[in-house]
Amino acid sequence: IGAPVLQVKGRTEYLAYASIKPLKAQDAGQDVRLEASTVYAGGSGEKADIRTTYAFSPGTGTIELVSVLTNSGPTAITELGYSLYFGPHSYYSFSPYDKEKAPDLNFRVYQKKGLHMGWINSNPVQEEEKPLPGNLPPGGSFEVRYKLLVDARGKSLLERIFDILKKDTRPASFQ
Repeated sequence: IGAPVLQVKGRTEYLAYASIKPLKAQDAGQDVRLEASTVYAGGSGEKADIRTTYAFSPGTGTIELVSVLTNSGPTAITELGYSLYFGPHSYYSFSPYDKEKAPDLNFRVYQKKGLHMGWINSNPVQEEEKPLPGNLPPGGSFEVRYKLLVDARGKSLLERIFDILKKDTRPASFQ
């Protein structure tokens, strides 16, 4: 969960982290934070450092992911798209996202045996012809944020997601 994905000039590259380490000593009940890092070296001399923080919240079924891509090379990286990979290995999913009607509902829910997972994408939506960040100058950084939620009940998972997204909901029944 959360491996870096780069699109550079239309070519997609899936990266693996080179190291994962705890960020600090953890006290009972506090978030457990890990930092994963790697370096990207492109074929045309592009270079970038990638650092992703995973914050595990005990007892909540929530992992918050924040990843920063920093151009550490001497030239701009152009036509660049950056995101984190999430592959739940599930054929079925639900998402209310619609570019025009519900652009702020960028999440997907997956049903697995005995649990439900919600993947919230808090980033601007990338379009195939306009990846984000687009161009990243030397020393420039781009940040992406996601949340992974897990719950045994689909209803409570959706309630948590809508609460995080600050959306008012009302119960509805269908007949």
